[in-house]
Amino acid sequence: MKFLVRAAVAIALSSTLALGAVAQSNPGIAQRRANSEIQLIAETMLALALENRPNASGGGCLTGREVDAAQARATRVQWAPRTGLTSTGRLGATKVTLDMCYTAFTGFSSDNLVIELTSALRNLGGSLRPIACLQDGPKTMAAVYEVTAPRRAPFIITAIEPISEIRADYVPLPTTAAALSRRDGVPWQDCTR
Repeated sequence: MKFLVRAAVAIALSSTLALGAVAQSNPGIAQRRANSEIQLIAETMLALALENRPNASGGGCLTGREVDAAQARATRVQWAPRTGLTSTGRLGATKVTLDMCYTAFTGFSSDNLVIELTSALRNLGGSLRPIACLQDGPKTMAAVYEVTAPRRAPFIITAIEPISEIRADYVPLPTTAAALSRRDGVPWQDCTR
């Protein structure tokens, strides 16, 4: 996860600098763009999630056939040819990485990532159960949720606000703040209360 954080910082900085010029000239345009980006990301995240069916590999990584099916469902993503176990594509300015065990979204802009993402997923019929968060005073810097949605197997999302990265994990992950802290070496807090 630490590697992903470092890599995402470089990507997010270039996107943030480009969007900053737009925001200075018209903040309303930048906010509408961010909201529509997050909506597209939420729609794509649900399209890429494993279908909830009895013979699905659920609870583990996707098979090659399931990755192909997920790509076919995510019609708005411009996919590059798949190399090995990883697929990459573009969703507007956002980079999408589809691995057999997770999907990552980077290179977008959001002032309130956690709020925008959870709202977008709920608007699409998803139910979210908070697992953990990192806070800096009253501001949530990162949050982890379990997502359930119609016709999709449950999955875990991690939204990291300062670097604008969203990760959806399809493999079983720790579902408490304490277990996440032990795994990541990060002081996750219990934000479920």
